[in-house]
Amino acid sequence: MKRRVVDIICASAVVLASVAIWLLASGSYARSRHLVTCKGLETVILDSMERKFVSPGDVEHFLEDYGPWRGQRLEEVDLVKMEEILDSKGAILKSNAWTGDDGVLHVEISQRAPVVRFQIGADGWYADASGFLFPLQERFPVRVPVVDGAVPLTLTKGFKGFPQSATEQEWLLRMTALVSQMNGFWSSRISQIHVMDDGELIMIPRQGDERFRFGSPTAVDDKFGKMKMYYECIAPSRETPYKDVDLRFHGQIVCR
Repeated sequence: MKRRVVDIICASAVVLASVAIWLLASGSYARSRHLVTCKGLETVILDSMERKFVSPGDVEHFLEDYGPWRGQRLEEVDLVKMEEILDSKGAILKSNAWTGDDGVLHVEISQRAPVVRFQIGADGWYADASGFLFPLQERFPVRVPVVDGAVPLTLTKGFKGFPQSATEQEWLLRMTALVSQMNGFWSSRISQIHVMDDGELIMIPRQGDERFRFGSPTAVDDKFGKMKMYYECIAPSRETPYKDVDLRFHGQIVCR
């Protein structure tokens, strides 16, 4: 019994010694980290193979809004503020920032993925699948369907974010849903969607003189089915293609 008590006391002493060593090491680590200052930046653009909206140089430029961070002690660097600054840039979907024990500031960037481009006069915006709008990026144009004409969005130059009115948000989400159904076959065929003054849509193909009257962005599957039928059954039977192909009527394709 006495031997067992002695073993328990020895084991407890070992545990306490281990804890003490760990606390001393942790304290030493905390003190050493307290003295380390931020001295460099390492940026990783996670989706740089798909899009090149943002470069490491851009990230360093954006962080100028934070103020001088080089020379700050690691414990003083406000990583949350840095992420807020980076996330406020239109083409950045999400940033993640942290500091290493060597004093290097690490930043990971995910970029937004446009699905459609809206052209209003001389100004243009991309929108991603969520309906977030941001200005065109001159460095890296993306080949997505272009929507022009009487676009019912109230946008100012440089705008980024979601439309303010519920009506505009609803229309925008209908359009992003429409272009998402154009992936593959139709995205390679249709280059432009023109919005008429009455809100109806005209589909303009990359090749050919046809103009497809699509109407409102509703019954999308049915209208694309008619368009496919036109290309497979009607267009091959004519030497001269039709100019006007109307897809708006139920069960009919009206060609002029």
